[in-house]
Amino acid sequence: MASRRPPARVLTNLLVACVREHDWDRPPPGAQDLLTAVDQDRLLLLADRHRVVPAVGLSLRHCDGVRTDVRERLDAMRRSVAARQMLLEFELSRVGSTFRDLSWLIIKGPALANGFYVRPELRHYTDLDVLVPATLLREALGLLQAGGYE
Repeated sequence: MASRRPPARVLTNLLVACVREHDWDRPPPGAQDLLTAVDQDRLLLLADRHRVVPAVGLSLRHCDGVRTDVRERLDAMRRSVAARQMLLEFELSRVGSTFRDLSWLIIKGPALANGFYVRPELRHYTDLDVLVPATLLREALGLLQAGGYE
């Protein structure tokens, strides 16, 4: 009797396949076989929890076997992530204007997406991490408050 991989391992393998670099116009290698053995509702939950919805959605958009409701929810989740990131990009430009003459640095999120990802839309982020020198913190907070931030 052949042993089967535990369902959690199959789901992990599918998520990893979806986030690895591959031809984004096709499902990742092995995804079709893995998809048949996973709980697709759990796949959505874990893709969201691990912030890999954009990669999973793009990877599985042409994959046979994705349930229609799962495909629709995944598309909606991808659009929501994209809209949130567009808002954050707008806020980043506002922060840049606010800190025009101040030393500051953006880290993680959009910095990683635009600096290191071949496809920046695959880097899911939910906030902006801005660093300022400790000696300028009071001034930076004052500028943000003057700009309407709380």
